[in-house]
Amino acid sequence: MRSFLIVVVSTAYLLALVELTLVRFHQDSPEPNLVPMRTVAACCASGGRTMALNVAGNLALLAPVGVLLPLARPGRVSTAQVVLAASLLSGAIEAAQFAGGRRTADVDDLILNTIGALAAYTTLRVVSTASRSFTPIGTAGPRRPAFAGPRGAGAGR
Repeated sequence: MRSFLIVVVSTAYLLALVELTLVRFHQDSPEPNLVPMRTVAACCASGGRTMALNVAGNLALLAPVGVLLPLARPGRVSTAQVVLAASLLSGAIEAAQFAGGRRTADVDDLILNTIGALAAYTTLRVVSTASRSFTPIGTAGPRRPAFAGPRGAGAGR
């Protein structure tokens, strides 16, 4: 059941991703940006809604990859695998935007998308680790051996 749910959620996410990045928000005469951090700097300088939509939106866009990949793949997923998957997916989106001529292909999007996936993966790992070591108040918690005193105490008297 869990595997089926992960497939359904992942499929819905990928369809929404294609809709948001390739179908909606047509731009007239888009110019690609190949200079890292140029768009981010311009958005930060202008502030407001433009900055929020571009920077926060690109950070959030591939964040689900950082969660869905570890859930979908058996065994432990490494940080490098998440970064690689997010970079490849973002690169494919940017290449499709460039080839389609309807959206601006931007290296900053690739950078922010990858950082967003990495941040989500890191958050998942921290929460997962913390939840495994968490003992609710009022429970016995893990068993610990009773205090036996220092080594050799009482021996040889």
